[in-house]
Amino acid sequence: MSNCTQPPDEVSSVVSLSLMWTTMANFNVTCTNGCSGHGDCYDGVCFCEVQYSGGTCRDPNLNYYIAFSSVFYIICGVSFIQLVLCVKSEFTRMKPRSVFRAFNVTTQKILYILICMATALRGYYFSSPEHEAMLWASSLMSAYYPILLSGSSLIVCFWAEVFHLRDLTYDKPGFLSKSLLGFILFNIITYSLLLAELLLLQFSDPSDMERSLFINVFHGCYALLMLVVVIFFLIYGVEVYFKVRGEFIQGSSSATDTSQLQQSRIGLISQAVLLLFTVVFIFSDSLGDFWKDKVPVISRNCYNIVFRVVEMGVALWFPCVLWNCIRPEQLWILNPQKLLRKLEIKKQTHYGGEAEALVSSAKEVAILKSDTTKSFEKLPECWICYDSEREDSGPLIQPCMCRGDVSVVHHDCLKQWLI
Repeated sequence: MSNCTQPPDEVSSVVSLSLMWTTMANFNVTCTNGCSGHGDCYDGVCFCEVQYSGGTCRDPNLNYYIAFSSVFYIICGVSFIQLVLCVKSEFTRMKPRSVFRAFNVTTQKILYILICMATALRGYYFSSPEHEAMLWASSLMSAYYPILLSGSSLIVCFWAEVFHLRDLTYDKPGFLSKSLLGFILFNIITYSLLLAELLLLQFSDPSDMERSLFINVFHGCYALLMLVVVIFFLIYGVEVYFKVRGEFIQGSSSATDTSQLQQSRIGLISQAVLLLFTVVFIFSDSLGDFWKDKVPVISRNCYNIVFRVVEMGVALWFPCVLWNCIRPEQLWILNPQKLLRKLEIKKQTHYGGEAEALVSSAKEVAILKSDTTKSFEKLPECWICYDSEREDSGPLIQPCMCRGDVSVVHHDCLKQWLI
């Protein structure tokens, strides 16, 4: 009942405002289809999560998917080109050349292959937003983590060998030796989880609440394994690149190269931080049912974008630190001896002339490269027989102070060549 003392116009305006407020309140509560569960409703308007668009948040946000798929495909393409150049450079250096030997398994090639696989899978996921509702889509998303774990664990195993084993060869591409079994066992555990997730999701009901629970459990396992890898990554990384300790420096009296040391430390810290952030994001995403509905959609969108950028950064780190695909021995990540600056050795004048130079010891051979004299324990190939490992041709010598590609030769090879 209205107040009889109020004028008719004032009563009608109050009633109109009351009806308008009631209508807006009802409209605010009843956003169309509740924004399809992919957004929040504000004043009757759906504010969608970053993966979705449209008035009801049903359509995929193509800008989001195109942007991330493009970046992942670019990383995949760069890693593939690096892999091709790596194989080609090994093939051209072989004497005699062999296509089969050019495809020998090396740490560098495996890392390129793993990053190609990881980024290709993630790029395909983002380039096919219509597949997101399918059963295998979440497994396609999860496959990214085991492959990254393989790459990171491979580096950890390599650094462990660098730290514990002596007499390793860094000037020639190779693969794991003593730590190979541990690397294989770790990856068996990782890919067994992925296979179990794939099979479980294929035979589960998409509407079952336990399906989401299983996905979160598997993601939590990946995060736990990644945390273990990060711990050992930091343990061996700090020992090798911060404390500069390990078997790789045994018998060397060289000082450290400050430039290489700083580069390696920056690279080590950046990847460790990215991996730790990835672990935190995976754990928080697994517990998303407890907090995501309590924060506004803008915060969830920021979280999602930062999460994907960090994941992308973990993969991008590998082709960046493996940039020299032609000469891997020049990379600090594959050759920690790059941290050591060879002290300049002034070779004494041989007054004995050519005869003395021809019989000089292999230990006395010094080859100049870029104003830095490098003393070789393992010398380059003989320019006549192209075999530095044969023992039936005498010692490797550097006759007459020769330089360049023909500077080192076996004593007997040179004698036979002169005759």
